[in-house]
Amino acid sequence: MCSVMKAIGVPSIAVKIDLTHRAALEPALSRVASDLGSISILVNNAGNVSLSGGILHEKPEDWANVIETQLNAVFLLSKLASLERQGRIHEFKGHDERIVAIASEYAKSPERTLVVSPDNRSRVEINQAIHSELQPKGVVASDEHRIDVLVPRQDLTGADRTRAERYNVGDVLRYSRSSQETGIGKGEYARGKSVDASNNRLTVERKDGTERTYDPRRQQGVSVYREEERTFSTGDRVQLTAPSRELKAANRELGTVQRIDQDGRFSLRMDGGRQLQIDPRLHPHLDHGYAVTSHSSQGQTADRVLIHVDTELRAKDLLNNRMAYVAVSRGAYDAQLFTKREARRSPRT
Repeated sequence: MCSVMKAIGVPSIAVKIDLTHRAALEPALSRVASDLGSISILVNNAGNVSLSGGILHEKPEDWANVIETQLNAVFLLSKLASLERQGRIHEFKGHDERIVAIASEYAKSPERTLVVSPDNRSRVEINQAIHSELQPKGVVASDEHRIDVLVPRQDLTGADRTRAERYNVGDVLRYSRSSQETGIGKGEYARGKSVDASNNRLTVERKDGTERTYDPRRQQGVSVYREEERTFSTGDRVQLTAPSRELKAANRELGTVQRIDQDGRFSLRMDGGRQLQIDPRLHPHLDHGYAVTSHSSQGQTADRVLIHVDTELRAKDLLNNRMAYVAVSRGAYDAQLFTKREARRSPRT
């Protein structure tokens, strides 16, 4: 078809994409818009004819492929094409430019706005940029309070947690199960003190100063964190990063800081309307809540969503099919994409 169009003098290009790979859809549309301009008519005529017939003869993965190609791809391509035509896809040459642009756009209308970013590093950068952007506007107070929060070590698998060599000195460990062998109780925290990799022994220091040395294979239900500093102010959006029975709080709940007391306690107004008092020294599972990862955004809704599509992300598995679907569907009325500006191409005739 492309060659026929060229033969009659109509500018055209052929872009090959896998419709079941959702993260490839936006770059493909961006290339078309870059070469030929905005899409006026979108014809979704891709189909899957590989099914043999009869529900008893089909494999679940083949049926999933049909749904992805003939339903989900149609929805996403149509929505992305509409966003591009309405000027809601923003391209920037550099990573830092995108972060600044997202913060600036968020600050124009903070209420009921959510940012979705694929990885934790960019999420932290966006959160800090928005925090700084909102301070001169008076939305966030200028007085800042620095606290240490716990960030999950997402590089550790379940198997890794049974190997002492995978722990770092200074790691913070939280135990969801008690152990008679180590004497560590359920809900207790400890800090990595030393590692004996050859004997697979880990030594931790408990809050009372006592030490325990054990084989990590003998201790189940361990969550591993690293400490990072965060700066909070009155007016900041926050999210809880771990559930708490004591606080009756769920993981990933969002709220707003109403007050920070002199003793460091936070008074939060949660999005559900209830008031919550938190001492970050006792519950250090707290972070900014302007930007969330695609995984954390599941179940969240907002009037508008700003989506960071980082095509340069090394961890390509984070920029995947589910991220595209979940992120775009978070916004009830508006969605805007911020991505890398590709090199402009001349129209091919």
